Amino acid sequence: PLFEVRVLDGGHRHYYELKNLMAAEANGEILVFLDSDVWPRAGWLDSLLVEYDDPDTSVVAGQSFVGPLDSTFARVLAAGWFFGIEQPGGPAVPVRECYANNISFRREVFEAHRYPEQPERFRGQCNQLALALRQAGITILQARDACVMHPPPDGRVDFLQRASLKGSDWNLNWRLGDRQKYLACLIYTSPSPRDS
Repeated sequence: PLFEVRVLDGGHRHYYELKNLMAAEANGEILVFLDSDVWPRAGWLDSLLVEYDDPDTSVVAGQSFVGPLDSTFARVLAAGWFFGIEQPGGPAVPVRECYANNISFRREVFEAHRYPEQPERFRGQCNQLALALRQAGITILQARDACVMHPPPDGRVDFLQRASLKGSDWNLNWRLGDRQKYLACLIYTSPSPRDS
């Protein structure tokens, strides 16, 4: 089969620690990360993997956007939230930033550039990793047809929790306590049949 899905016990690890753990447990040459709270569009996986036909490709991110835009709150949020509104598809393009909820790496690149260890309530590891990759001369491609829809926050409290985790409001983080939980999934890919 093209891929194998396993469920691992993450213990009490936080979001990025889970990603690092799952990558260490993976058995393929291409690591693909997809969070459990996003909805992939048809063709998502193929759109990520086809970019690895080029042996110089090391990192391929997909496009993450807020949706569905079925309320005023969702539409306003999408206009200024970090995921934004869905952009037109097309050929892969180099980007400066990426999101951990929809990204893939060649194994050797991820092993050399894992998500940085930070306090549980810090959510800037995506930006730190993207910067480290750029400094190492590694291009991040965005496969614009590898789309996932991320639901908007579920009300005011969820909005404030997510906003504080993206930003640096440590006081709010401290008061919110442990209510914010994250789930992460990893798809373990085997070499593409095209490589045979």
